[in-house]
Amino acid sequence: MENIGPSNVAAFEEITNEVKKNFTVLESYVRSDGAIEYKLLLEKDTKDKFLGLCSFLYEKMYVPILRKEGDFLTLYVASYVKKKKYSVKIPLALFAATIVSLLVDGWLRASSPIDLKIFPESNPIVVTLSYVLAFVGILGLHELGHLLMARRHRMASTLPYFIPGIPGTGIPTFGAVIFATDPMPNRDIQFDVGLFGPLTGFITTIVVGVFGVLSSVTIPLSTFNSLSGSNQATLTNIPLLMNLMMTMLGKVSISQEVVVISPIAYAAWFGFLITFLNTLPAW
Repeated sequence: MENIGPSNVAAFEEITNEVKKNFTVLESYVRSDGAIEYKLLLEKDTKDKFLGLCSFLYEKMYVPILRKEGDFLTLYVASYVKKKKYSVKIPLALFAATIVSLLVDGWLRASSPIDLKIFPESNPIVVTLSYVLAFVGILGLHELGHLLMARRHRMASTLPYFIPGIPGTGIPTFGAVIFATDPMPNRDIQFDVGLFGPLTGFITTIVVGVFGVLSSVTIPLSTFNSLSGSNQATLTNIPLLMNLMMTMLGKVSISQEVVVISPIAYAAWFGFLITFLNTLPAW
């Protein structure tokens, strides 16, 4: 942040007049650090009034901070320099790298000798493209949810930064991130922007999960061990909702049977994991 100079009387008067339109000002002065501090009377509709004040101040390149202190409110107003526009080259390059990572990982899964035996009727190319589409749909709509909610609250943000993973390790991507370039007025807006991403991603994951479960197969455990060349199947913890999908769609393993999830089902499993991590209170 940049300081508001004490000599900038015009800015001080303009801001103070606008503050007085929304609040009852008890005290106001320019602090030694250059910010303007107001002591306000605690009134009704504080949240709506503050959001209205934020809209005005953002246009003037100022950022307000409101704190409740007993029966009064303390408002700090300081100028800020809007960050330069982010280059779209880096997000596009990362997105391309993520697509490549997903293509390689999807092909390794779809064309593996074990998968070709367990899913003999599947086309590796179609499976690979569906795998990539499932991942991009889950992650892309997740980030789009953040972006749309930020736009709804008139906040600027960057494009999503997709993070490629390591093909063949079970982590074809490390997800994606998006950055707000405008300050968030209050925790309500922060909550909306933070939650809407996992919410849209979760809905997409459910859709992908249905297709993933339908494309999975149930085979005898002995057959799986024979095809995979192992003495024991590797068990994967399946989310509760995905287990419910399997039960409803008839993909249930009984004694001496095992459900082998398809690559698309793995994309859904990964989507549920990302949604869980993004909705943790600590996050």
